[in-house]
Amino acid sequence: MTASARQSSEQGSEVAQALREVASLEALHSVLSRLAQNPGNRWTRSQVLHYLAPEFRSAAEAFFEGESLKALGDQPPRPSPIDVEELDAVIARIHKLAPAGDSTPEPPRARIRNTEEIIGEVDGAGDRKTAGDEEQTEVAQMLAALVEEIRAVDRKQPKRYRLKDGRCVASADGRFVYQFTWSSDPDMFVPGTLQVGTERYDARVGLQSADAERTYDLSIGTYLGPNIARGVFRVDPTFLLRALYERLKGEDAQRDDPAIYAKRLLESPGSFVAPPTEASQAPGLNTQQREAVDVATNVDLAYVWGPPGTGKTTTLGALVSSLVAVGKRVLVISPYNVAVDEAILAVIKREQVTPRSIVRFGRTSPDVRAKGVDLDSHLERIAASNGALQLARQLYAVAHGDAPGAVASPPSSVGACLDALGAILISSGASRGDQRVSRILAALNTLRAVFRAPETAVVTGAQVVGTTMALSLVSPLVHQRGYDHLLIDEASVLRSPEGLVAWLMAKCPVTFFGDPKQLPRSFRNGRR
Repeated sequence: MTASARQSSEQGSEVAQALREVASLEALHSVLSRLAQNPGNRWTRSQVLHYLAPEFRSAAEAFFEGESLKALGDQPPRPSPIDVEELDAVIARIHKLAPAGDSTPEPPRARIRNTEEIIGEVDGAGDRKTAGDEEQTEVAQMLAALVEEIRAVDRKQPKRYRLKDGRCVASADGRFVYQFTWSSDPDMFVPGTLQVGTERYDARVGLQSADAERTYDLSIGTYLGPNIARGVFRVDPTFLLRALYERLKGEDAQRDDPAIYAKRLLESPGSFVAPPTEASQAPGLNTQQREAVDVATNVDLAYVWGPPGTGKTTTLGALVSSLVAVGKRVLVISPYNVAVDEAILAVIKREQVTPRSIVRFGRTSPDVRAKGVDLDSHLERIAASNGALQLARQLYAVAHGDAPGAVASPPSSVGACLDALGAILISSGASRGDQRVSRILAALNTLRAVFRAPETAVVTGAQVVGTTMALSLVSPLVHQRGYDHLLIDEASVLRSPEGLVAWLMAKCPVTFFGDPKQLPRSFRNGRR
């Protein structure tokens, strides 16, 4: 690289960083003025909008003619004065729409003990054993194997995610929500540690953004300013193992006599000739796929396996459709998000289950979101019908007089309105104790509670729920209501305790889909 090319690259990086850090119309005007006055400027409209936060993109349009910067005035454009009476009216309507207490509390999560507590408990129990103790049961063997894996994994380095372009979009009850672009997709709702500079803070992964890939919330107990350029999030690699241990050892699992379920899972499956069903005669299935649907429909434990390309996902979609057709409620889980997405898309493709009856809970692909079956799409439809969307857009529009950087045309979804206006308000005055800004933020928090309040009803009311094994362990929302059938895809990579816990939590017939000859054998740590 020549010296001039290197200098140009460095200047481009500086401009990109300056655009990322824009937090007001004044800052936007300053950056674009410098670009316009630079004879060597080659920045286009598309490039500038790429680096700006979403709430400043509309305002930036005024600085361009086509793709080129135009001459700028001396003063940045100012938002129109706020209409206090209209603001008061919107806030009053928001509180009127809010549920009792302004929020619907999430079901409590079970406490996940730390590694030292779990290992200490196991070691203490081992010290108390006598020579006359009976041989460990299958469940005890699984718990012991889990503890050994926790010991081994505990010596590994935490999993790290590189974060950038963070902005604070919400604050409530002493916690602050930052949206970051992540280096890779995280497991949702998992706790960890955020490092900014040399400081570290306890944090928890939140929701996925519907507007951008690899963008997720991070909930932090400390306000770190309106923007965080870069950070590193570390996840304890034992957390999901500990959550699995607690689930298997918990009162709910023990009450259902897990030893009976464990023995069934670890036995070699028998044979069963099922009578043909109406569902298995649906078009698009071959003889073996029809047989798989018939068997899984008639027994409480079934295994469907085959090499790649033999139509396991097609069969899964047909089985779900057949179960829903006779009034069954189905849970589809997998260790992998992509497998859950493919399973849900296979169900939709058969056109026997309406998308309104399907909820994909957790991290989703653009293809799934395009079908409108992800949880936020359901919530947005409810918000459009109960008035929450209209209130969100009205609040955005009327509050822009106190929020430099907001534009008159509000975003088209509740989530985007809340995040964009929250980011602007927090950066423009909340940290300085501005009473009016704080009041609007309080209204935003209420509106956010209104938006998310139907979550439990949406998930428990769905005929088909799809999620990952990890999320089913850490979110009680998945199991707030029982199921009539559980389907587990890519089952050959499950640990034996995962298969057992999934069955115990669902409390219904289960069908495993996978290929033990392609991936590791099913139920590691067990006897299969």
